[in-house]
Amino acid sequence: MKKTLSLLLVLLMLFSFCGVSALADDGMDICGEYTLFNVIDEENGDSTEMLQAMAAMGKTATLTVNEDGSAVMDLFGEEQTMTFDFEEEVIRVGENAVPYSFDGEVLIIGEDDGSFYFSKEGITLDESGGPFTFYILSDILDDDGESVLDEYYDPEDAESVTLILFSHGDAVFEDDDQWTELFFDFEEQTVTWDEDDVFSFELEEGCLIIVNGDGDRIVMEQADPGYAGPYVMTAMVSEEDGDITEQLSLLDALGMLPTMVVNEDGKALLDLFGTELEIRFDFEDMTAEKDGESLPFSYEYGVITIGEGQDSMSFSRVLEKEAE
Repeated sequence: MKKTLSLLLVLLMLFSFCGVSALADDGMDICGEYTLFNVIDEENGDSTEMLQAMAAMGKTATLTVNEDGSAVMDLFGEEQTMTFDFEEEVIRVGENAVPYSFDGEVLIIGEDDGSFYFSKEGITLDESGGPFTFYILSDILDDDGESVLDEYYDPEDAESVTLILFSHGDAVFEDDDQWTELFFDFEEQTVTWDEDDVFSFELEEGCLIIVNGDGDRIVMEQADPGYAGPYVMTAMVSEEDGDITEQLSLLDALGMLPTMVVNEDGKALLDLFGTELEIRFDFEDMTAEKDGESLPFSYEYGVITIGEGQDSMSFSRVLEKEAE
């Protein structure tokens, strides 16, 4: 990562210490705002994952190209102006020129020994799946607050109607073995149902209410998905380093997030950066044992927190396919 960042800074310095010349005016298609999504050079190879990791932490490198050829490159907070020669397809650097190419979507600056890839689409992060909140249908109410659950379901079947809501808004609604994809927009307070219908919703602690097309309120209560299954680390606090939860997004983007699988008998396998540790959870005494050492832990709605106070780490349930 440090070598790739150094390469970026070298490019920035190259533009800083060299002049530019007046350019042509026929590059209208290239004008706009771009995000750096990859750097490829002979020594470090492909840097896609590194840039995705930085984007997950809110750090991106951008390039803005104006109609007159002037441009501003922002490399993680360090800005530098430059100019494009649209006729020659180069960025002039004093007496030298850095070539670029543009295919309508991707802008490439540099040559085989070092190329920078920019896109107007930005960096796409995988925001589906991951930790989730599990809900079970509790009731359906009409405008008067009266239950109309029996108009939709046999009350005995209500507990089989569930919803899995991921933190990014993706959701899956299961009804009688039928799966429907939903998307929750937390800013607009709307939920798109099966890509067609858009309803409003209310989300309170432990309760999700969806107002359907008939005006009825579908009430779903948060429930326990069960402790057995795969987990990923979602929080960590240490007395020495404090709360380092935000740094987990970097590990997630790099595919290095610690994981854990807990069996029905409480036996668990914790994977910390390739090192596997065996833990035994006692869900009656609420203690976790490893190599003869016992630590307290808590469990609530699919979240296991090992330790307490200034030394603890939390793991949240994910679906089986997320752990593969």
